[in-house]
Amino acid sequence: MRFLGYSGWQLVTQLPTLIVLATGLVLALVSRRLPRGPRGLLLAGAAVLLLGALLNLVWVLALPRLVADGWSAVQMSRLTLVVGPLLALLHPAGLGLLVAAALTGRRTTAPPPPPTPWSGWQPDSGEPRPQQWAGPDVPGPTPPPQTVDHG
Repeated sequence: MRFLGYSGWQLVTQLPTLIVLATGLVLALVSRRLPRGPRGLLLAGAAVLLLGALLNLVWVLALPRLVADGWSAVQMSRLTLVVGPLLALLHPAGLGLLVAAALTGRRTTAPPPPPTPWSGWQPDSGEPRPQQWAGPDVPGPTPPPQTVDHG
């Protein structure tokens, strides 16, 4: 890998992250399956992470050039005091937006189970209730009507 040099090696190691973030950004833009709120958070999170990855790549590639151009330690420390905290904030902010996109619009409790099939008389149905017999009160068969012959 000596032929790549420092800049080429940095680009090769950062390229997968850049590709994944750019792909996620494009997919979030064209996907209509997500509601607006989570999709907006996903877009913002991917954009912030992509910006942070690009800024980090530029920073890593610029450091050797700045040293070669004769920047003093004081100048480098001042620039690092600006770029360092910015890089340190972009990554957690982007991840926080992605987590918010994943959790936005989700229910905190499980939906109620589907109703079970009817399994007998329901006391609050409001319909006429059949007479229920039990024990010794069960009536016997109804006797046939008696006819009287007045002949």
